[in-house]
Amino acid sequence: MHRPILPQSQERLWYFAEANSYFPSTFANNMQVMKMCAAFAAIGSKVTLVVPRRLATSRAIKQLKLSLWDYYAVPSNFEIAWLPFPYPFSALQRSLHALAVAVYAITHRIRSAYTRSEWVALALTQLGISTVLELHHAYGGLDQILAARNASKKAFLGVVCISQSLADEMISLGFPADKVIVAPDGVDMHRFEPWLSKPEARVLLGLPLDTHIVCHAGHLYQGRGIETLLAAAAVLPETLFLFVGGNPEDIACYQRRASERFLNNVRFVGFVPNSKVPAYLYSADVLAMPYTHGTPTYRYMSPMKMFEYMAAGRAIVASDFPVLREVLRHEENALLYPPEDMTAFVNAIQRLGDDPSLAQRLGHQAWLDVKVYTWDRRAERILVLTGRRLESRPNT
Repeated sequence: MHRPILPQSQERLWYFAEANSYFPSTFANNMQVMKMCAAFAAIGSKVTLVVPRRLATSRAIKQLKLSLWDYYAVPSNFEIAWLPFPYPFSALQRSLHALAVAVYAITHRIRSAYTRSEWVALALTQLGISTVLELHHAYGGLDQILAARNASKKAFLGVVCISQSLADEMISLGFPADKVIVAPDGVDMHRFEPWLSKPEARVLLGLPLDTHIVCHAGHLYQGRGIETLLAAAAVLPETLFLFVGGNPEDIACYQRRASERFLNNVRFVGFVPNSKVPAYLYSADVLAMPYTHGTPTYRYMSPMKMFEYMAAGRAIVASDFPVLREVLRHEENALLYPPEDMTAFVNAIQRLGDDPSLAQRLGHQAWLDVKVYTWDRRAERILVLTGRRLESRPNT
């Protein structure tokens, strides 16, 4: 039985979002925050997520005609509180946000907190509030240096890193090794129920039944390999390349580039509610992750879509970065190819098309492997490790 971060009482776990968080939005970081709050609540914690309320927040929520829980496809098993956001967008934004959080914590008599903001963690631990910091990046800036120096405090329960590569970097910056926790991102397996066969998914989505489909799900940011996929589409005209997600500006840009190359085998679906994404993944023969060295986080990332791809049980073709090898294994649960090697990428897609049994084997193994990467298991691991440190603290 896990030992929670909180004592067995009515005390809450308060999750403080970062200063640059927008709710609602399509940003992956906000999705991850909502998933983790739901997971902490699912395994027994009482959770309140505190997020910045900007001027446009109320209007955006009304336009959704959905609750934030429905928008992010998570259960409404935790509360959401709003923190006024009067400070401007400036270099001081994060420190001002941390100050506002500190005032909020004092007025609400908060004792236990979780955050992805180094400045918030610094402010809360200075107040003696038991705090866990989760990090998804490494840059060695002032805020991470200050956080590392602050990590020796008893109130600092641990830093959660999404990959071993990131954990090693944090330790090199000065975080105590015994307070560094490796916890890759995860997936909600319930979202992938009921299971759909490829024909069922394609009929549901109006996609061709007899075409080889390569799917990319997620934003179309620079470094995500979208140009690689368009170049592959030019080489494989009989294959349909399906892009799910992306903001309107990026979609328009890549649609124009596809049109200039006369690519009739490329389809941009645009934004899809999180609850609808599994159907598109089920419809594919190949799920692509062609990350490049232009991806800012290629050394430390733990992509949520990797785990969603695995949960769909379809063959994955991904760039061979060391951080992805922490989860993916070449020829076992995915095909990995040298980043930016277009020929190798195309060959991997063709190989899977020519060998359906290989595609089925890789997809099935990925589906088996992902079962240890659920959000609930991730939350429990974090609570176990940080809870032990909380129990070792003297009562105050």
